Amino acid sequence: MSGSGRKDVYAERNSEQTAVEEVSLREYLRILARRRWWFMGPLLLAVIAATLLSFTPKPRFRCAAQIFLPGGRASGTGSLAGLLSTAMPPSGPAYDLPTQATVIKSWPLQRRTLELLRSFPDFFRECTKGERVIGYVNDIPREILEAYKKHLVYTDDLGAYPLDPVSMEMLKQMRVGPVEQSSVLELSLVTDKPYEAADLLNALCVTYLLDDMRTTQVGTENALQYTAQEMTAARERLNQAEAAVTDFQRQYGLVDAPAQARKLVDAYAALKDQYTALVANLDAQRAQDEHLERELNKQSPTAVSSQVVSRNPMIQQLESQAATLQSQRVEQLMEYTEESATIQAIDAKIAALQDQMKKTIQEIVTQRTESTSSVYTGLLQQYVAGRAQTMMTQARLAPTRRAIASVEAELRKIPETAQRLAVLQREAQIAQESYLGLRRQYEQYRVAKANKTSPLYIVAPAFVNGELLKNPDWPRPMLIFAVALFLGLLIGTALALVREFTDEGYPEAAAMEADLGVPIIATFPPGADDKRYIVTDPDCPPELRDAFMGLLLNLRFANRGKMVTPVLLTSARSRNDMGWMAYNLGLTAARTGKRVVVLDCNLRQPSLQEVAELTQSLGLAEVLCGREGVDKVVQWNTCGTGYLGTLPAGSLDPSVGPAFVWDSDVFSNVIHELSQDSELIVIAAPAVLDYPDALAISSRCGGVALALRKSVARSDAREVTEALWRTEVPLLGLVVSED
Repeated sequence: MSGSGRKDVYAERNSEQTAVEEVSLREYLRILARRRWWFMGPLLLAVIAATLLSFTPKPRFRCAAQIFLPGGRASGTGSLAGLLSTAMPPSGPAYDLPTQATVIKSWPLQRRTLELLRSFPDFFRECTKGERVIGYVNDIPREILEAYKKHLVYTDDLGAYPLDPVSMEMLKQMRVGPVEQSSVLELSLVTDKPYEAADLLNALCVTYLLDDMRTTQVGTENALQYTAQEMTAARERLNQAEAAVTDFQRQYGLVDAPAQARKLVDAYAALKDQYTALVANLDAQRAQDEHLERELNKQSPTAVSSQVVSRNPMIQQLESQAATLQSQRVEQLMEYTEESATIQAIDAKIAALQDQMKKTIQEIVTQRTESTSSVYTGLLQQYVAGRAQTMMTQARLAPTRRAIASVEAELRKIPETAQRLAVLQREAQIAQESYLGLRRQYEQYRVAKANKTSPLYIVAPAFVNGELLKNPDWPRPMLIFAVALFLGLLIGTALALVREFTDEGYPEAAAMEADLGVPIIATFPPGADDKRYIVTDPDCPPELRDAFMGLLLNLRFANRGKMVTPVLLTSARSRNDMGWMAYNLGLTAARTGKRVVVLDCNLRQPSLQEVAELTQSLGLAEVLCGREGVDKVVQWNTCGTGYLGTLPAGSLDPSVGPAFVWDSDVFSNVIHELSQDSELIVIAAPAVLDYPDALAISSRCGGVALALRKSVARSDAREVTEALWRTEVPLLGLVVSED
């Protein structure tokens, strides 16, 4: 097939798919139109509920205050906490925000807040109106500070005073939590009394700041005393170190140690400290590794021992590389600082090697274990990380020892007096740095005690303005109506669809006629089609004879008094009464003096031969296959003043599908020949929704009568009706069977 041909086929398929989607959407819209009260009911209820929620309740407003806590949950560069940190005292405590939120909600602090609010209402009322901005504690009036120290903190008889029950209820509803990505705590209240709520929040912030100031002052005094003691001891050590240096200089006549000696002494001391720390760290890590290994052995017998890990060739190779890098680092530290590019590059290589070692150990351990429990997995991860760290520490020991030995060799080349003077000068320098550090810390504590400031800061006091009163937190009419409309549409659509697809059948025939828009041309009494009465039988109910006579008359009136022929009888789903119905209609017409032919075109489930009790097995199938003629298979019988011819279905060759014979010229000739010899042709066809036969046969007919039970699914009834309308063959009406 050419490219253009394929494009045409694809375009046709796409257009068909689009048409199907449009039909499906149109079907859903029709369902909503039919079930409009099920659809509109929840929508109207939602609108009414939204109206009541929007205008009935009393407006509630959200008041909030924010307190900055230095050292709280991490705030990044450029955040509010970072901007405020420059204004904080240089040495303040670190605050855990969740813990401080719990402190703010504690009853002792809230009780002192209520007392403070009752004692100084004017101050907080000014803050609420925005006329005063609360900042550091020293912005608070002196009388409040004094009253808080003398009365509110140190007395225990506060319970004797009546407290405001409204404020107490507000405190129970208050929310306290950290602001995301900052070191700020937010206190918030949603209430219908915004002014009282703002007063309460401001009073609570001030009380919290005053409590923190008192605690900070006590801690500052204790730290000041301890620092003073340590500074005195450091001063004594400094005097002793300086005196030792002076005595040594006088004794040996040396003014200063050589620069090379000082450099080697500093390097030797640093390497010894580093070696001592490495040994202590290695011991602790080995103890941790042994503990984790014992725990792993308890969890699973397949745990890998540290010996197996250490003796692995890959691990040994990585340890060798790590030792080389550590040696290079120690050597470079003799010339460069920790911040130099050379040292940073070596550290990056060591970190990458450590990650590779972790992965290698993980692979070794994973290959030797089958446990997948969460406890074992957690222990395994700790074990892998600990083993990698232990190996890296071991790798650092050897180059450190070599560096110490190298420095010792260099020191032996320097005179002993120069070495001793360099050591004494270094001890004096260390003592001086320690003393100066303690002195700076002492000055900071002394200044903090003198200023009596708190490291906390009220970032945003609670206040009430016109903007707050114009935008209540609840109700929000636009939000309520939007949510109500969405829920109403969702619930209404769901109810309409559920009602549509769960509603089987019609309560009465008139409802079916109104729903499908097709007139009812006959109604059969209950059970008539199940018992298979024949209108010529003596026990046939009169109602059934009247129903078939009415069907015959309606078929004639449907064409302005002229009988419609051929007339097709079909149904929505498979039912075996089409042959019975066609035969009874033919009998009724023949008894009125007409020449009628009943034709069974249901080659899939034929029933006319059984209903009419025919002995001849030849039928329409043999005619369509060319084995017999029409005149030889039609069986004529006298019926009253008329004649009735029956043409059963016959037996079709299985190799020939029934759907392929209806568009043939042979079938057209059969209909034409029967029309020449009869006044009415009644055709029984298979169900429309089960087989395509009925739609193909209808093109040869003058009209279609659709037989439906009242219990038919409404979706099936609408689908078969639309399918028949699309054939452009007149849909004469409905033949309804009572259940």
